Amino acid sequence: MRYVSAVAVVAFLSSIVGACSKRTAPTSSPEPITPYVEPTQKRPTIALESMGVFEGSTIVLAKAGERTLAYIADEDEAAVHTVDVTEQATLARTPLPGRPAQMLLAKDGTLRVALRDQHAVVTLRATDDPASPLEVGERLETAIEPLALAQAGDRLLVLSGWGHSLESLDLASRARVFAVDLAREPRAVIASNDGTRAFVSHAGAGHVSVVDLDRVASNDVKKIDVGMAGWSEFGHRSLSIHRAPIRTPNLLMSGADPLVQEPIRFICGTGMTIPNVTFPARVARQGFALAKLTGKTERVFVPHVDVATGDALVISSGYGGGGEGTEALPSELFDIDVIDVTKAQRTTGPAADVRMERRTGPDACHLPRAAVSDDSRQTLLVSCVGNSKIIEYDARGSVPTAVVRRMYAVPAGALGLALDSARNQLVVWSQFDRSVTFVSRADVPKGQKPKEPIKIDLPRTNNVADQVALGRKLFHTANDPRIAHDGRACASCHPDGRDDGLVWPTPEGPRQTITLAGRVGHAAPFGWRGQHRTLKEHMVHTMKNLKGKGLTDADHEALEAYLVSMNGPPSDARALSEEELHGRYVFNDKAGCAGCHMQKNQFTDREVHDVGSATAVEQ
Repeated sequence: MRYVSAVAVVAFLSSIVGACSKRTAPTSSPEPITPYVEPTQKRPTIALESMGVFEGSTIVLAKAGERTLAYIADEDEAAVHTVDVTEQATLARTPLPGRPAQMLLAKDGTLRVALRDQHAVVTLRATDDPASPLEVGERLETAIEPLALAQAGDRLLVLSGWGHSLESLDLASRARVFAVDLAREPRAVIASNDGTRAFVSHAGAGHVSVVDLDRVASNDVKKIDVGMAGWSEFGHRSLSIHRAPIRTPNLLMSGADPLVQEPIRFICGTGMTIPNVTFPARVARQGFALAKLTGKTERVFVPHVDVATGDALVISSGYGGGGEGTEALPSELFDIDVIDVTKAQRTTGPAADVRMERRTGPDACHLPRAAVSDDSRQTLLVSCVGNSKIIEYDARGSVPTAVVRRMYAVPAGALGLALDSARNQLVVWSQFDRSVTFVSRADVPKGQKPKEPIKIDLPRTNNVADQVALGRKLFHTANDPRIAHDGRACASCHPDGRDDGLVWPTPEGPRQTITLAGRVGHAAPFGWRGQHRTLKEHMVHTMKNLKGKGLTDADHEALEAYLVSMNGPPSDARALSEEELHGRYVFNDKAGCAGCHMQKNQFTDREVHDVGSATAVEQ
């Protein structure tokens, strides 16, 4: 018997990790990003007319006189593109002083853009110059990595990812009204119609945060559990946990599985069979989007993924699950929870009566990243980046995932979604394929084919090489049997190249998902035990544990190129507070943490250490 530390501080990767061996040169030599130049002369500006949406997105529709315009936040280009929706043609490209996340058309007719790498929100004003229709104006400082925006009354709400905070900025005085600390990795914010509450979803937490905007001085943030974590909230049977020896499952429950509706027989690694074993406890993750519907009650819809991590004390045959014989149990289930805005509480339990094929498989939503509601039809449209689909769900009932109205195929990386009700179409921004797509929602007579979407391709002029672009698509592709047998994509465990905050059982014991972004372009070894000398070797090992068939050499090189290109979380250049200075002293000197966690090596010495939390592994 030997012991492997469950938190060995070695390389940086547990799932798909890295930094690399020899790199392949980019297949093209694109031009650099057009630098932002401060305008020397201010031009006459015009106020844009809102289309009734006051939540942020990477695509914003607005009226400018007789024309409907779409503004596209292009993070790759550090620019905003202006597209004429009426003529379905591009008009202009406006360079920005940083990389944009979400935009918001404020009630004063100006565009507000969150610059995720600049800790700021800038104002864009429309001009009457067709050749250059936007002008960059004032700048408001924010917390680290502003990602999402919303408007509540006369206040601009700014949600920061790495800064895990919600700030309220007064649009008249430009002053910060408050800042609230939140759980990790917040990604979307939406305000109630009366401007009294804000709802926040998280990519790495199993709840929605609710902030009372009128009583924020208390810094009291309510949490509403979503996904299977909230099952017992509605009087349903909760899963009971029983600790068991290594190599036997320890999440046991008599009776039927609440989703599969049949007893499960689990075949243990020792050959012993135990009946009536449920799949492991699930938690909700990947909360990248929120949408709001106003009807009899005002409701917020929360598309997300329920994740089955497996039991940490079980030596699994892969990443997740409980060992052999559990392949039928999905690691992820797509779900949508509903929150009553007035009561600030969840109105639906997990969709136990939803057919499994609606929540797993190629036609389910994988990697939900954007959402928009249609009040007139009472439907919810969700962009599913993992399988490049926009899926429209019936949102009239208490379980919206039960009925899929329509599916629309779109180009890869649909991170922005807007509804053009006047023309009965969707306008979709697909960042990976760099295209704007106009998708008709008109009813199709029986026996006829739907109208082909009209697609506008935007040129790529920066340094995102073709190989990196291919690697990004591979990283976000679900249901690729070469990567995983159960439909997972690399981004399923590493959203935005970061981590899901979960501990998974593996053949080597429990392992916590590691952040990749900004950490891959460094020296070997790779893996929790430092057993892999090259990134490719480690990726092959990871996909084997996911029971994938494996990628070609060219695809491995593309995926590696993308991993190396990922930007890490932005740093904060401000002076440290007294508490932070003391923390640095404790880390470097008093506690001696820096002896192993050296800053120059991305806080690791690349050695294996027994820190006393080992998992027994049989040899």
